[in-house]
Amino acid sequence: MNLDIRLPAEELAVAVDEGFPPVASREEDWNDAGTLGGQDDVRFLYRLVRGSFRYRMNHDHFDVWFDHVRYRVWARKSQGQEFVEGRCGHGDDPPKRLNLAARSALTWSDQWRLQSHTTFAEPVFVEPCQLAGLDLDVTPLLKAVLQPRLVALGQSIDRIIRRRTEAKQRAETVWQKLQEPIELSPNQWLVSNLSDARVGPITSNGTLFVKTSVNLVMEPKIVSGSKPEAVPTSLPPLQLAALPLEGFHLALPIALEYARINQRLEEEMLGQEFQTPLGDTLKVEGVQFYGSGDKLILALRVSGGVNGNLYATGTPVFEEGLGILRFVDLDFTVDTRNVLVRSANWMFHENILSSLKAHAVIDLSSQLQTLRSRLETALTRNLGPDARLQAEVLTLRPRGVYPTASGVEVHIIADGAMWVELR
Repeated sequence: MNLDIRLPAEELAVAVDEGFPPVASREEDWNDAGTLGGQDDVRFLYRLVRGSFRYRMNHDHFDVWFDHVRYRVWARKSQGQEFVEGRCGHGDDPPKRLNLAARSALTWSDQWRLQSHTTFAEPVFVEPCQLAGLDLDVTPLLKAVLQPRLVALGQSIDRIIRRRTEAKQRAETVWQKLQEPIELSPNQWLVSNLSDARVGPITSNGTLFVKTSVNLVMEPKIVSGSKPEAVPTSLPPLQLAALPLEGFHLALPIALEYARINQRLEEEMLGQEFQTPLGDTLKVEGVQFYGSGDKLILALRVSGGVNGNLYATGTPVFEEGLGILRFVDLDFTVDTRNVLVRSANWMFHENILSSLKAHAVIDLSSQLQTLRSRLETALTRNLGPDARLQAEVLTLRPRGVYPTASGVEVHIIADGAMWVELR
């Protein structure tokens, strides 16, 4: 089974918000700019206000744009015993605009943890700042100042992402919860018997979700009776899956007891009369289905033109589109044919068979809808305080129809999708 894991990109945005302070300034004391564009002994004060930011997931990258950064600079240069100063973004001059962009590349660590490597692109000065009094363009100065700070800022964001997306504990909780028996219907339990798990590549689901998947290896069984005891296994070491699977595929039986089938057939056929070519009336006095090998036997008790039992055999098939069980190759047995021939009613046997085929149809659509609903309800549940398992059954397709001692079993393959929403 492939289990999708979805983490809102908002979790990463919170990490960025924590790692990048709203205000970054060095205005308490003068900072040495060193030699800059032929200018010696230049000192400066600066202040950056970050503002809001945009973000989105792009495959295995988390992209962030800071479009509302504002900055101001106050610089001075000594000339003998005096200073020449220039300001930008102070007083009547509004703060200048600066754009920043960052990308966090996401990968798995070996401890079931999401890790990132965040890098900043070169700053874009939407509104450069010229300090007229110093005849100085502060853009190179700010770039030189920002570069090491952006590197440190990226490392801070990575540390917070690592802390906020600590997955080992959550993975262990989810792993243990998935091993608990799931009640599919009264006194019917699905036991997963998990044995291994491998994670798929990190990608995105739209632009606002981080998405990955876990391929679960299991030997599921359906157990009848009281709730079985779970036998939990430990979370295996993290391994990467070569190729992700798609969704889940679960085989489930639908049991139809002969008593129920016969009741429906009696309602439809009991008392039905056939007019034979010889003028005799053939009346249905009883009807019964039962299994024999891979065939179903239909016993029709009649009176009138023929007195006794007529036997027909057929192969059960399931029509997926209509959700009905019907019988192909329905034909009388050799003994029944002999009876009809001796009674000179053999030419009428096709009329009887046509009626049998028309009535020997079992509508399973409501049971399939109930199965779909129960399966989705059973698989949708909380796996911890910050994780919820959800499931959607996409198709129900037949794998086979098998007569049994007590009835007919239709084996259904439930194909669907499952995912865990993390918060």
